[in-house]
Parts: sequence; structure tokens; C-alpha cells
Amino acid sequence: MMRCRNCGNVRKNIELFYNLSLEVKNQGSLINSLRKFVSGDIISDYQCDKCNQRVELEKKHTIEELPNTLIVHL
Repeated sequence: MMRCRNCGNVRKNIELFYNLSLEVKNQGSLINSLRKFVSGDIISDYQCDKCNQRVELEKKHTIEELPNTLIVHL
């Protein structure tokens, strides 16, 4: 999911996945690694499709549905 911090426009890109690469250094647990994965990032100087301005964009990964088999790469 990507959300414009100026106009609130949301763009979703749904992808099927079968593996996750998670950061484990200084995380302490798998739960903390998953929280970091879905926490999101801010991207600066993005051209928003809706408001047509250079804005900050919030980019987040979300997990809507898990596959039958999931490979977790630590």
C-alpha cells in the first residue's frame, strides 16, 4: 500500500507471495521482525498521480492472506 501524505490517495498492489525475508538483527523475536516488516517507510519527492504534486509517500507492506506454505528467510 502506498498513501500520499498530501491528499490521502491510496494505491494498492496485491501480490501473491510464498516467502518473506525478515530482518532479525536487534529484533529479539520473530514477532518484532514481522512488526518491522509491516511498519512502513516514508518516500520523499514522489509525484502523486491524484494531486499531481511532489509529496512524501507512506509505503507499507501488509499481509492480507497467507499461503498454505510460507518460507520465512531470516
